[in-house]
Amino acid sequence: MRFLRLLVVLAVMVACSRGLSLSDLPHEIDGKHNEHYDHEVFLGKDNAEEFEHLTEEESKRRLGLIVDKIDKDGDERVTEVELTDWIWYVRTSFVANDTNRIWVHLDHEDGKLSWPNYLRKTFGHYDENVESPHSPLYNLRSRVKEERRRWEAADLNKDSLLTKTEFMYFVHPEEGKHTKDVLVLEYTDRLDQNNDGKIDVDEYITDVHVNDKRTQDDQWKDLRRKEFTTRDKNSNGVLDFEEMKEWISPGNYNPSQAEAHHLIHHADSNKDNALSKEEILDSYNIFVGSQALDYGTVLKKHDEF
Repeated sequence: MRFLRLLVVLAVMVACSRGLSLSDLPHEIDGKHNEHYDHEVFLGKDNAEEFEHLTEEESKRRLGLIVDKIDKDGDERVTEVELTDWIWYVRTSFVANDTNRIWVHLDHEDGKLSWPNYLRKTFGHYDENVESPHSPLYNLRSRVKEERRRWEAADLNKDSLLTKTEFMYFVHPEEGKHTKDVLVLEYTDRLDQNNDGKIDVDEYITDVHVNDKRTQDDQWKDLRRKEFTTRDKNSNGVLDFEEMKEWISPGNYNPSQAEAHHLIHHADSNKDNALSKEEILDSYNIFVGSQALDYGTVLKKHDEF
């Protein structure tokens, strides 16, 4: 179970970093936004049903208390900067808490975790020769090799051991400049059907949910081909590492600011580029399903309210 939970954490964070679907549910049903998609993505399957039974009155009451925290200067206007700061705070808190949750279940010594101990705890065995058909990890060799690559990237001092901080970069490589490249390699591996280390246009088109009906639409596929052409900077018909990196982890992209901008765009009814408490409460469904509330879980912490 610990291994499965760790894989879920890794899969979710990797997916978030490149905007992929995080749920088995479709994002749209017959062209309309599927509210249950957001609940499942942001709350998790176990918590989605519980949140859906939270009354609107109680949701708004708790959300109102959070708005007061976001509005640092108390001027009753939540600016994009204030909302960005809050989302960044929630994001970093989640990363720290998530790292702690996993770290306490691992067998580390003197505050450091070894690769053999990590393998034994998460995979049940330690065996470096995973390519051997006789290895107990042979059927998991792709995952082991992928995580070994993450491990080496996260190991800042190259002592083959991970401190808690280094382990954070292992679990959440999107948080470190020295580990972001691992995400590019992992995503390339997932899309690279012909194993040439690059992504062609057909592989690029497959970058959607398996049940996404748009894949059957020729017009949509034409749009994807145009996107591919834009990303293929050198026009050689494939996306290489640097082009993939610009797509998955653009250097000038601030996810917290992007989310804040998105929320203000949808909730700012008077178009003054800021949000009043009333505007936020009127659009509480949007905020419950956003990073601003740690995907809705902040609303469920009774001890804070």
